[in-house]
Amino acid sequence: MMDDQLSRMNEPDPDQLMRSLDVALAQARAKNSHGGANRNTFRVMSIVVIVVVLLAVLAALQYMASELTERQPQKRATPPAGEAK
Repeated sequence: MMDDQLSRMNEPDPDQLMRSLDVALAQARAKNSHGGANRNTFRVMSIVVIVVVLLAVLAALQYMASELTERQPQKRATPPAGEAK
């Protein structure tokens, strides 16, 4: 009989359980609310990196195109000696 009363005293009542659950949920919400700012920062930085890489690729392509136009052989007025007209 005494053991039964002791076990009932050690068990939390439903009100205590609800209060502890509310406290735990409030802490979890506070912890997760800062995650949104980090996610937005990560998105912005990702977009900036993508734009920088695209600009670098476009600059490299423009450089390669200018090099190709400079290296194209010019049309000669007279054909080389081995070629017939």
